[in-house]
Amino acid sequence: MTSKEKIAALREEMLKNNVDAFIVYSADPHMSEYLPEEWQERAWLSGFLGSAGFVVVTKDKAGLWTDGRYFTQAVAELEGSGIDLFKEGIEGTPNYIDWIISEIPAGGKVAVNALATSHANWEQLSYKLNSKNIILVDLPLLKEIWKDRGTPSKNPIFVHPVERAGKSVTDKIAAIRQKMEEQEATVHIISSLDDVAWTLNLRGSDVESNPVFLGYIIITKNDAILFTGLEKLEVESRKQMDDSSVKMMPYEEFFNHLKTFSNEKILVSPNSNQAIFETLKENNQFIKAAVPGNLMKAQKNETELE
Repeated sequence: MTSKEKIAALREEMLKNNVDAFIVYSADPHMSEYLPEEWQERAWLSGFLGSAGFVVVTKDKAGLWTDGRYFTQAVAELEGSGIDLFKEGIEGTPNYIDWIISEIPAGGKVAVNALATSHANWEQLSYKLNSKNIILVDLPLLKEIWKDRGTPSKNPIFVHPVERAGKSVTDKIAAIRQKMEEQEATVHIISSLDDVAWTLNLRGSDVESNPVFLGYIIITKNDAILFTGLEKLEVESRKQMDDSSVKMMPYEEFFNHLKTFSNEKILVSPNSNQAIFETLKENNQFIKAAVPGNLMKAQKNETELE
């Protein structure tokens, strides 16, 4: 399928679901800058391969917003797609939310894939749209038309030795629990891949040129659970998790496990995907703050400095 054909197919799905505009961010469920192949939705739809940019499709228009690094590239890659280029940072370029509001009627509906939309983006978008009586919904419409999306990598997850890390998994989790206690959090969710890898002293290669693997961590007062492809864990990785009292569960079980929480105070980054918030919002309280391990990771220990 060409990009023009893909957009036509997307518009058919939009029509079926009474959607006036659909936004495709450049993101995965972990809000990574560099994406696994199966999450390169914007690139698949538009043909634009730059690392930054997003697409908005309405019933009769489509636009790509990107920055000055990619203006020349975007012109070439969007040719014949029916997608207009909006040059961010150039005077006169409309904010994409304002453009959406100008293009669809009051009472309209905008859809995104919540798995590939940060909570921070969702909140900003929802606030501005609601002020114009436009609703925002989670509808992963590309699932219906991207039939050969591909599957997650099966690359091994291996140990990053404590001799290089300078701090054990047990010590890192204890430090995170202390920060949770200071913020009165009973549950902490880690979804960014670099923080998952750092916390557990594990590494992988699920994302090209990045030593990370697809996974989530949930930490409570008594438990720590890694959700990842279990078949990818090397023997030494499993042993390190067992020795550190970290349980291991399949990646696909993460959202099912979230549904078991009720009346909890959940520490979660606003840069986590919106699907996490949608799953937990009914009976829990959010503490929206940076991942504690993120600051710890930035403060290099003596071993890391060597």
